[in-house]
Amino acid sequence: MRALIQDNGFKLQSYDARNIPDDILLRWKCAVNSQSRKSYYHDYEYFKSYLDNLKKKKTPLEIFAASIDSRLFFLTPMNRVVRWFGCIPLHGLELPCHDHVPLCDIPVLDNYSKVDTLKMLIDYVSSKYKGKWDYLCFSCVAEESNLMEALRGTSLRLKSAFKTESCSYFDCSRDFQYAVAGTSSHFRRDLNRKSRRLFNSGHVDVRFERNMPGLLDAYKRFLKLEASGWKGAHGTVSAIGLHKELRDFYEQLMHIYGEKDSCIISLMSLDGRDIAGQFCIISGETVYVKKIGYDQEFKHLSPGNLLLKSLIEWCCNDEQLKYVNLITTQPWVQPWKPKTQDVYKVYLFKRTFPWIWILFIEKTKKLIKKHILKKQV
Repeated sequence: MRALIQDNGFKLQSYDARNIPDDILLRWKCAVNSQSRKSYYHDYEYFKSYLDNLKKKKTPLEIFAASIDSRLFFLTPMNRVVRWFGCIPLHGLELPCHDHVPLCDIPVLDNYSKVDTLKMLIDYVSSKYKGKWDYLCFSCVAEESNLMEALRGTSLRLKSAFKTESCSYFDCSRDFQYAVAGTSSHFRRDLNRKSRRLFNSGHVDVRFERNMPGLLDAYKRFLKLEASGWKGAHGTVSAIGLHKELRDFYEQLMHIYGEKDSCIISLMSLDGRDIAGQFCIISGETVYVKKIGYDQEFKHLSPGNLLLKSLIEWCCNDEQLKYVNLITTQPWVQPWKPKTQDVYKVYLFKRTFPWIWILFIEKTKKLIKKHILKKQV
């Protein structure tokens, strides 16, 4: 552990992510609860789930925490990595990101400058690592986040941002018609027609489980449902249930947020058979849909879309909830015409050479991806 104390009394320290002192953990939770802009990916519990199950053991991970008068007001986890570009090593610090951790941010208290805290982090990294760092990388950062506010205000010349994804969401602060106002009349008619066909096929049940032991049973049913389709053993093999680390990650999230009444597993069934499911986390005023699954045998009835409709209606009827966030933007979401928020990967560089080199690599990757998508169309 090493501390950097500036003239204004701010103190920044770094800790091994697996050995964080208890007082820092307590202050982490206090800092998150004191923000007006809250998201589940600010939580220590969410970070610990990632650390316990998804984090590669070989990569050193540090927690940078800034405080004044013993009050924590900013912290961020960063992986220490070495990226090889040909025979050239580039030493970096990167915000942890994973396919199952698609959004990241750092908690910063409202009355502290996001820009100043980022400058403090850069000063600390420069002091601690001296010549042993070339860049900082912040991936999976949403447009409306503490990090993007800080990065937009930073005057560093060697800075590059790349849009990597879009995040779809519905505004449920009014009624259902307002939330889905972007949809076409054709899509709404088609969805209503499929809904009638489904309800005429047998007994349809939609459940939103939030409490134990129902939540645990719903989780097992959701895993089975997700693995039954194209994500299963005969498809992309990406289903949660086929990978121990993913099963453990989501089960840990279910227990952590279930205890706070903030985990929802929704299931739609037809005559007792599950045909669509969602794994969701509630954070602040938002329901985040982390994972979805559906029975492909009923694809012609769009059970996933019908369950999403039920979730949006449920959210509109709850005065404490204002948004349904799908986290990513997949082709099946497009007919809903949801509101979107861009997601970025941002680099800050110490020297010009790494900046030019990574800029070239990222732009090349973007052109290749664009070319592949064009060929698929």
